[in-house]
Amino acid sequence: MFNALQNYKHMKRKIITAIICMLVTLTAYPLIAQQTVVEFQYDAAGNRVLRHVIELPPENDKETQQNREVSDTTEITYTETIGQTEINIYPNPNGGRFTVVIQNPETGKKASLALYTVTGALVLKRDLLTSKTEIDIRNRENGPYMLSIAIDGKRKTWKVIKQ
Repeated sequence: MFNALQNYKHMKRKIITAIICMLVTLTAYPLIAQQTVVEFQYDAAGNRVLRHVIELPPENDKETQQNREVSDTTEITYTETIGQTEINIYPNPNGGRFTVVIQNPETGKKASLALYTVTGALVLKRDLLTSKTEIDIRNRENGPYMLSIAIDGKRKTWKVIKQ
């Protein structure tokens, strides 16, 4: 009888411990699920000169949802600003071709973009000389890429997905 009571208490402790572990895991999941991406910059010789960690907002973030507009063709357009300049990136996800539009570019401001793989490898880098720039990465692997746009020293980074 005494042995059965000890086994019961021991089993009860195991069950309570398992429930507490599950609750802690479920509580911490939103923090764990937040994506982070590392951006690297390289000099002309190919040496890494900067490592920048970017935290991507979760998909259910209100600000992220407000910055997306779903059109009739279900393409998603990201609209954000760098300083006073509005930037549109569409479609995203894409099949390897997407467009970057800089609305009302300020004259005399230097603008450039760089596209990286999620591992930090530079895919392409170019100066933005016009307000509309077409990017073609159809010859690249499917998956996420990091698009970094700099205007007059201010930089923002977006996740672009090639399907």
